Amino acid sequence: MEYLLAPLDGLTDWRYRQAYAETIGGLSRAIAPFVTLVAGRVVKRSHLRDLWPENNTAMQVEPQILGNEEAYFPAMATALQHLGYHTLNWNLGCPIRSVAAKRRGSGLLPHAEQIDRFLDKACAAQADSFLSVKIRLGYRDKDEIWPLLAVLNRYPLRYVAIHPRTGVQGYGGEPDLDFLERILPQVQHRVYYSGNIFTVSDAERLQQRFPSIDTCLLGRGVLSDPLLPLRLRGEGFSAEEARFKSIALMQALYENHEKDGIRPVSILKRMKGYWARLNHQLYGLNDEWIIRLKKINTEQEYVALVKEYGNV
Repeated sequence: MEYLLAPLDGLTDWRYRQAYAETIGGLSRAIAPFVTLVAGRVVKRSHLRDLWPENNTAMQVEPQILGNEEAYFPAMATALQHLGYHTLNWNLGCPIRSVAAKRRGSGLLPHAEQIDRFLDKACAAQADSFLSVKIRLGYRDKDEIWPLLAVLNRYPLRYVAIHPRTGVQGYGGEPDLDFLERILPQVQHRVYYSGNIFTVSDAERLQQRFPSIDTCLLGRGVLSDPLLPLRLRGEGFSAEEARFKSIALMQALYENHEKDGIRPVSILKRMKGYWARLNHQLYGLNDEWIIRLKKINTEQEYVALVKEYGNV
């Protein structure tokens, strides 16, 4: 089984990808968080900052686009090719309501005819197997996937990544693996899996049930347990090793934000979010430490608190 870093907007950007590859390892490929399609014949380089080659030296990255305007696609594809990217992923899975309300992400899933128009334009302009898509089972209703699959099957896609929830579910409830089993025979493309891989047992159960799937996306599972990809390769870690690995990751992540010119107050806010997503039990984070983390306001306080964590 191959594992890729999944795209999580605002979380798995270049700062995280570089820090992760340099301190943890175990993932050599990633799909980047989406960039939105923009009007015009030229896409500014500044719009693609997360994908600048100089920011992505440690991990092979596939861009992801968000939008429904087929007329805007050629300019985006050209801009990405100029940066050295020759494949890209189309986001048809984002569950954010404000995104879906604009018929973007999972909000476009009920509109198979519009997806057909977009793919017709995109695939006509590019070489075969240039494009892949990331989907959910539908936006409100899982039966929305049947006309969608009929459309997808007509185009030379590299793969279809499936997150077996609907858009309105967000990340609530459980992935519907029974429904995934129903639809897999109807997908005439290579399938990647996305959704709720948090432990080695999760991955083993998935592989046993779906032996035809050989690639999985890891997103929230890696934020919860950065060592998960290494555990999936059979490596084991003591509590002390896990603690020091997490500190190294967070330090590199903090430094990447500094290099990018992010304001200290904004860095602290983002770092609090990353620490909060760690599995508290696996990484020895008690509730008191997390409460204190939430209250700090300066870099000095942050450094002292992380040092204390490392000395446990």
